[in-house]
Amino acid sequence: MGRIFYNLAFFLLLLSGTIIAGSIKGKVENGTAGFQVPPNTAVELSRFIQNQQDTGFKLKTNTDGNGYFSFQNVPESPNAYYQPTVFYKGVSYAGESFTITPENQDGTSNVTIYEPTKNDSLVQVSLHHFLIIPAEGYLSIKEVSLLENIGDRTYIGSVPTQSGKFITVRYKLPKDAYGINLEDGLMSCCIEPDEDGFYDTMEILPGKKQIVFSYKIKAPDEQVSFSKQLTIPTGEFGVLLYGSGANLTSSNLQEMPPQNFEGTDIKTFTAENLIAGQQVDITLSGLSGEPADWSNYTLFIIAGVLLLAGIFIYFKQKKNTTNIPQTSDAEVPDADEREITLRKIVMLDEKYEAGEVIEKDYLLQREKLKNKLKTL
Repeated sequence: MGRIFYNLAFFLLLLSGTIIAGSIKGKVENGTAGFQVPPNTAVELSRFIQNQQDTGFKLKTNTDGNGYFSFQNVPESPNAYYQPTVFYKGVSYAGESFTITPENQDGTSNVTIYEPTKNDSLVQVSLHHFLIIPAEGYLSIKEVSLLENIGDRTYIGSVPTQSGKFITVRYKLPKDAYGINLEDGLMSCCIEPDEDGFYDTMEILPGKKQIVFSYKIKAPDEQVSFSKQLTIPTGEFGVLLYGSGANLTSSNLQEMPPQNFEGTDIKTFTAENLIAGQQVDITLSGLSGEPADWSNYTLFIIAGVLLLAGIFIYFKQKKNTTNIPQTSDAEVPDADEREITLRKIVMLDEKYEAGEVIEKDYLLQREKLKNKLKTL
């Protein structure tokens, strides 16, 4: 009955000329070699307003014999975006988002699905950076890693949890870690606590995914020791010590030339080709106990611009490259483009916090920048 009223209301508004109708079409493809898209696969079109799903709106259709689908009479909504999704073998797959405006009324958004697997042999971390900022009585830690599924199947996990979901990644934290903050690539709905960290139950689709989270470690004395355990094979693991005269020693890490960020030297250490379960032991000495007043935006710049632009450049210039397989032969984008995009996001966040940008424009601009960053 609700669908009938929606169609009637839409038809009346269309006749009155108060809204513009657009269309979104696309194709569902199976990205796993040797598999096809089942006929009449269901496709749903959802609408998101301010990055929140509009639960009162949803259109449904089915693919034709060749995998194509089409949604007609989609109402204009400049403050929102539409996204087609396919639920296939227990996993939800989404296409590119599209906003219908008077200037851009017809969009194309394809959806790629994959066969599931419980084998994690093709899941790896190509880059993992561990940023340390000493503060008064504690250490601020930010972990930034690039998680990759180099296969052509979606990894769904094999070990069940008490909630009935399956573990895909375990994240082990150092002892006495507290104040965990989930950031990029992690959703609270899929995270469950563990006795020495937490684990993720979100499926890992083929491709790359950036994971970012932060926490604190108690450091009441001038020296503190802790270990970081890796749970996934890791091509390159780097530690960055920022903003103090502290010294770092480790039996696992090799010291590298320091980086510089806004006049401050950042000591860097690295290790390569670490296996799952391996621990990195870290001892910090000479902690001054100086208070740190870092905003989230400053931390974002340090972890983003420095790690992506500075450290990644160094790794690309090394003669001995990692033997971790690559997902494709595509050329790595210039790190300067990453840095520019990251800085634009930070500047936009600061303008929004200062009230210089209205919420509608802020959300649209930030979504475009994040989508661009994902392609770099």
